[in-house]
Amino acid sequence: MHADNQTGSNRKVAMGVVHLIELAQLKMDSVLDGRAFNACT
Repeated sequence: MHADNQTGSNRKVAMGVVHLIELAQLKMDSVLDGRAFNACT
């Protein structure tokens, strides 16, 4: 499923999931690199 191909509420949910995955990836990258991470900045 590609979020860009969805419409309406399905698109919003899909894009939200994509965003959460990206935040999790940033967090894990920072943990592995030993850097501090703040999702609010």
